[in-house]
Amino acid sequence: YELSSFADAFGAYHAADSLYGISNERNSYRSQAKARLRAGNSLRRLRRYEDALVLYQEAYDIYRNLGAAEEQADALDYIAFIQSDQGNKELALETYTRAYDLHIESGDKRDAGFSMSQIGQVQWTLGNYDEAIKAHKRAIDLREETGYRAGQAYSWLKLGGLYKDSGDPANAIAAYQNAAQL
Repeated sequence: YELSSFADAFGAYHAADSLYGISNERNSYRSQAKARLRAGNSLRRLRRYEDALVLYQEAYDIYRNLGAAEEQADALDYIAFIQSDQGNKELALETYTRAYDLHIESGDKRDAGFSMSQIGQVQWTLGNYDEAIKAHKRAIDLREETGYRAGQAYSWLKLGGLYKDSGDPANAIAAYQNAAQL
């Protein structure tokens, strides 16, 4: 993406938000939340993290008021990504865990695998190798249950890197081989 594309996307978000705000459509709140997530993604790519967080939080609040657990979890994943990127690892870990729980509650095992993989990554950066290994193995299991092969490969690669960094070359090789088979 070019930066001008993000500026255009953000301008389009504001126009869409105005239209949704006056709309009486049944799904207008859900549409408003989705527009906020998309605009937040554009702002995140521009490294306007605080502005993105505001939009992600607004989307989360809308989804919470609608009782939409799966979408709440998606918004929390976005929030946690920024928290982690800004160095707030403990807070990101809490937020990813809340997202994971909501994904499981809503029956969305595929995205639960994403949240769990991110939990593994944050644990890794905190130096909690045992917890990171458990999280990545759980992510692999979830992704296997849903048949999400690309997600499985990603998690196996991350697990291989984790084993490598923790001084376990035999398991690192096995994990990389598992990724290659997918």
